[in-house]
Amino acid sequence: MIGPYLGGWITDTINWRWVFFVNLPLGLFSLAVLPFVLPQSARRPGARIDWLGALTITVAVVALLLALSWVGEGDAWTAGRVLGGFAVAAVFLALFVPIELRAAEPVIPFTLFRNRAIAAAAIVLFMVGIAMFGIILYTPLFVQGVLGRTASGSGAVLTPLVVTMTVMGIIGGQLIARVRRIKPFMLFGTVVMTAGVLLLSTLGPGSGAGTVALFLFVTGIGLGLILPTSTLAVQTAVGPEQLGVATSATQFIRSVGATVGTAVIGTLVTGGYGDALVASIPSGLPEGLVAALRDPRVLVSEEALQGLTAATAALPGGAGAVQGLLGAARAALSGAIQDGFRFVLVAGALAVVGTLLMPDLRLEEKPAAEPAPEATPAGGSAAAATLTTGATAVRARGDGPAD
Repeated sequence: MIGPYLGGWITDTINWRWVFFVNLPLGLFSLAVLPFVLPQSARRPGARIDWLGALTITVAVVALLLALSWVGEGDAWTAGRVLGGFAVAAVFLALFVPIELRAAEPVIPFTLFRNRAIAAAAIVLFMVGIAMFGIILYTPLFVQGVLGRTASGSGAVLTPLVVTMTVMGIIGGQLIARVRRIKPFMLFGTVVMTAGVLLLSTLGPGSGAGTVALFLFVTGIGLGLILPTSTLAVQTAVGPEQLGVATSATQFIRSVGATVGTAVIGTLVTGGYGDALVASIPSGLPEGLVAALRDPRVLVSEEALQGLTAATAALPGGAGAVQGLLGAARAALSGAIQDGFRFVLVAGALAVVGTLLMPDLRLEEKPAAEPAPEATPAGGSAAAATLTTGATAVRARGDGPAD
């Protein structure tokens, strides 16, 4: 929960690269400890690994990620390397489908998606991936680039989102354990998340950091309920033998949604910012000065802003010129990020639709079977001891016929 603020503090005081370096010892510690604390599953001597399916989906996803990352960096959708990445992804995805249909133990069994709960959860998680990463990536850009806050200030503003997600995940789990229904909590979560995104889409240069934090608080309530309940819905809709593959498949779909959403929002923000900047900059400024602000990341770099101020110092009214230029740039960035949040708002609305398609899964208690009475020695007491296990077997069912 302290991650956003800590990351901002490290960026401000040391270097942004150390945000990643500090995770290396934590990762090494986890690798050393997990084999001793993680319960081992039973071995399956006859299991067959779908190597060909794993290879083709890996190549397809990597090519798609590269193409979308290039678009997010500012490349046109029609750029050569972007089209090449999409082409490679399409070819290997086309190879992946027949391979999976013939595999004895496929990486992603397509039969999973005949289950309405799995299909609905996939829609929800894809859209939530778009929404969550769009918010996490572009709210800090708004706080730093439009409101002029530091990286530490941006991390502090994000903290309510992270805290609320964590707390609501715990509260939601406790409520579901008592109510034994999943869909109402998923629906409430997607609606609240969408309402939070709607609030975020109204932010502008005149908004305060407290307003942003409040809107993120609302959004975090929704996200905190969606993530655990969607996973629970997937795991209760399949048998024990498919728990792993069903969970991993839907989480993979969420990751793809995050990647696609990041690229689309990046295109909207970058393109919208450039167009609005050109339309609103004061006249008479050197072209090189304007070109320096074409990249919105300049607005979050203290060094770049200092260089911009130094470059305008020799101009008539240099201080006023740079303030006017920065004001126009911040207004342009604000409008572009609003466009990105509107796209996220559409994704949130589609997540609500996906939740409405979800069957009304319930968790029901099934009493544990009582052990057979133990035989007693001759002449002894005929009474048998009753063992109390305290364990509860949980199964899921829908209200209607199975899909």
